[in-house]
Amino acid sequence: MIHIADNVLENNVYGMSRLEKVYNRLLNLELLTGGSAEMFWQGAFPGLAFKADPEYDLVTDATAVAALEDEIQKYVHQMERYMKLQGIDVQSLTGSVADPSSHVDVQLTMVSIATGIPKRILQGSERGELASSQDTK
Repeated sequence: MIHIADNVLENNVYGMSRLEKVYNRLLNLELLTGGSAEMFWQGAFPGLAFKADPEYDLVTDATAVAALEDEIQKYVHQMERYMKLQGIDVQSLTGSVADPSSHVDVQLTMVSIATGIPKRILQGSERGELASSQDTK
């Protein structure tokens, strides 16, 4: 085994990891990409609001409550695409899905700054005809 210490501080054995200064940024990128997928998935079907008619006494009628829950379960789990409701107003809740690209861009910029690698090269979008000799160096 050959041990090569990079960015040595006080001696030739212990050094500073190259990834240490960008490790948290890489974790943030992982959270952003996974979180944005979950945000889209949850936001695609934000839910339904069931409002009972004030004149309809749903609370004291146990069979009506059980029937309502059964109808909702069948609808939510896609066993049926309709609901048989009486005295209930159903409203679709509005979801919000945000674009995570600006947050991802900030994290990539911070990784680029910490490593000294130009962001175009770091992302792999640099082509030969666009590459400047300064970026390559």
